[in-house]
Amino acid sequence: MDIYTIWVAVRRRMATFCLRLRGVKIGKGSVVGLRVDIPFNPSQVEIGARCFISDGCTFYCNNHNGKKARIVIGDDVVINKSVVIDCAELVEIGAGSRIGVGVFITDHQYDFHSKKTLTESTIVTAEISIGKNVYIGANSTLLGRVFIPENTVIAAGSRLDI
Repeated sequence: MDIYTIWVAVRRRMATFCLRLRGVKIGKGSVVGLRVDIPFNPSQVEIGARCFISDGCTFYCNNHNGKKARIVIGDDVVINKSVVIDCAELVEIGAGSRIGVGVFITDHQYDFHSKKTLTESTIVTAEISIGKNVYIGANSTLLGRVFIPENTVIAAGSRLDI
């Protein structure tokens, strides 16, 4: 094993440790990559055991409309580089699932059916539930009120919408 590989492993363990200090619940054996950012409400993020969250991911837990946002990631989940999860209510990822590079997941959007302007409009939230052993291909987008049953494959570049 070369010195670079050891250095990256140490830095990932430090990143995991720092997120635990900030209140993220991280299960045993899980590793968080470099530059993983949880800027708001880190204590509302739960990562199961033996997970791998790759470099450059961002998890937002934005409390809207009096609801407490939660991101719940099951055991043995792999989330690849540059995935963004933007949560206002609940995003749940089942055990054994795999999320491809560059996937965007959000459980909310503006109420575009309202006659109000965007600055006056409210946020509409709808939970996202991803079942066990689901594969979501690279650069896919999931937009609110999405239920993906277990053992499902979502093709790369797909868009699932309310």
